[in-house]
Amino acid sequence: MEGASAELKKVSRMDVVYEYSKWQCAPECQGSWFECATQVLDQNGVEPVEFASSVRELLTNARGKNRNLFITGPTNCGKTFLLKPLQTMFNTFSNPANDKYAFVGIADADIMFLNDFQWDREMIPWRDLLLLEGQPVHFPMPKNHYKDDIYLTRDTPIFATGKAVTTFKGPYNARDPTEDEMMVS
Repeated sequence: MEGASAELKKVSRMDVVYEYSKWQCAPECQGSWFECATQVLDQNGVEPVEFASSVRELLTNARGKNRNLFITGPTNCGKTFLLKPLQTMFNTFSNPANDKYAFVGIADADIMFLNDFQWDREMIPWRDLLLLEGQPVHFPMPKNHYKDDIYLTRDTPIFATGKAVTTFKGPYNARDPTEDEMMVS
């Protein structure tokens, strides 16, 4: 299904998932992805139906408060594996750099996949994490390559993995539990 991005403009994200679900697995897979994914979810105490429901809600309703999917856990526990098929289906923005131009390429993405995400104020100011709540956000672009900055208003769903829940670190590494609470809501 080449050009899922082009098709996404005509159909919903769930329609794209449905079309991919009709395909045969790659020969080396032999249908084992689903079995492995179910095992990973079970080992981490997550109901497969609950996980699928969260993915479906995010793809249907897009980014917004209490809808983004952030999977936390230790290294090599299968976090990325669970979300990998989405990168095949959609034009994906992933792993921003750790500088003020971290989000170059986000304007054309169908989904965001932030693998092993760790918040850094150089990458995105804390106030711009309103992006997670579905708010429009301004991203600077290097002027030697782009005429204008990006003002992201699209409803791009956000999927992320990380070792731990993102916490606020202000100037001099000051902590703020109120800001931390915002990240888990």
